Amino acid sequence: MILCVFSHNYTANSKHALISIAEGSGKNSVAEKRRFYSIAMGSLREVQALVDLIEQNGLIELADPVAAHLYKLIQNPGTWSRS
Repeated sequence: MILCVFSHNYTANSKHALISIAEGSGKNSVAEKRRFYSIAMGSLREVQALVDLIEQNGLIELADPVAAHLYKLIQNPGTWSRS
């Protein structure tokens, strides 16, 4: 679950940074460019903080066994139902 939250935030902030850079590059005034580039920097800092949290909490190591389990489920989904 926590990996999903990190993944969503990482993806969203990465996209936001790129979109802000693109939008800033299309602005004419220095003030507008600076505003959008500053927004992009904020989004990038959030991505960096997420990477730090992932590394500090050992979540990278957790991803491999989860991926292996998911692979097995994909190969043999079975007929298990929740009811």
